[in-house]
Amino acid sequence: CSSDLLGRLLKLNENQLRDFADNGSRLADRERLHSLLQEAFARDERSFWLESMIELDIPAGAIRNLEEVFGTKEGSSLIQTELCKELTIKRIPQAIFNIQSDFES
Repeated sequence: CSSDLLGRLLKLNENQLRDFADNGSRLADRERLHSLLQEAFARDERSFWLESMIELDIPAGAIRNLEEVFGTKEGSSLIQTELCKELTIKRIPQAIFNIQSDFES
């Protein structure tokens, strides 16, 4: 149940867990839930949250900033360097992604 996972992830007390027991309750008190999430995420590093979510079988992945992306071997390999009239230009080639879904419209 998603409220159990939420409770375990955020270490909610029993009253808080009851307050967010179902999706309707979470939507009705969305601002309070967002505050709880922000407070919880601020307490620990990204690696802690990713490990915690993986342990709970919650799909999760890091959102990286540009420095983190292009600081890796794979990311830096995306940068193309060109020389144009004695000016070095670094750019990332345009990418087009095709997203396919198994869901019907």
